Amino acid sequence: MRQHSRQDAANLSYALLSGIAGMFLAACPVNAAQSNDENPPPSKEETTGEGTAGDDDLILLETPLPVTEGRRGADKKSEDDRPAQLQAGGRVLAQARETLKRKGCEAAAPAYRVVAGMGEGFEAAQHELGDCLLTIDGKSEADTQLLRQEGMLWLNRAAHAGNARAQRRLAILHASPIAGAHNPASALKWSLVYKNNPKAELYGAGPVPQTMVDGLMADLSDADVAAAQAFAAGFTAISLPKYKPPKAARKRGRLR
Repeated sequence: MRQHSRQDAANLSYALLSGIAGMFLAACPVNAAQSNDENPPPSKEETTGEGTAGDDDLILLETPLPVTEGRRGADKKSEDDRPAQLQAGGRVLAQARETLKRKGCEAAAPAYRVVAGMGEGFEAAQHELGDCLLTIDGKSEADTQLLRQEGMLWLNRAAHAGNARAQRRLAILHASPIAGAHNPASALKWSLVYKNNPKAELYGAGPVPQTMVDGLMADLSDADVAAAQAFAAGFTAISLPKYKPPKAARKRGRLR
């Protein structure tokens, strides 16, 4: 009788914890998507974490599987095998996106910086952080300028790592004479790289406007056009090195 009571209590505790976790997941946004054309909603690949290394491989909080006496050891091994970097990064990214939704970019930026700095596999966070920083007004003109520079740095990091949304964003920013980053040669480079990116269609943003590309080619010198074409043809992804948690954290399957 006592053994049955312990089992019933354990089952009830698990059910309560699962319900709480489910409510937390429902409250967390997948992405703080913006409605304008330069910031399209994330693809299925970004929101599910499906893909290979170098993709936007994001693992968010998961509801734990039921643990029975027969599966307890197998479930624990499966949890421990999950990369600690992705578990921790996914949690921080979820926090950043929730903060962005509720309080805006300035409040979300610190959490975004943490996960963006984890490197390969978190290019979506780098792109979102870069976009955020371009909209924040600092406490002074110098502070604002630093935020703009940091924003462009993270967008470039994500774009060079192969993130299609960041590549498209850079193309638009560099093509616009009022964006503060006007650079027609760079606009053409990223337009062509984005066009060649096999994952561009997954994001639902569509191609860079062909009229923009044609205008850039017409305005630039033959040397600049040739340089942009060579850049796109030889483009190779360069990812920020992946953060590796301490051995003890990797063994536990989480960061503490």
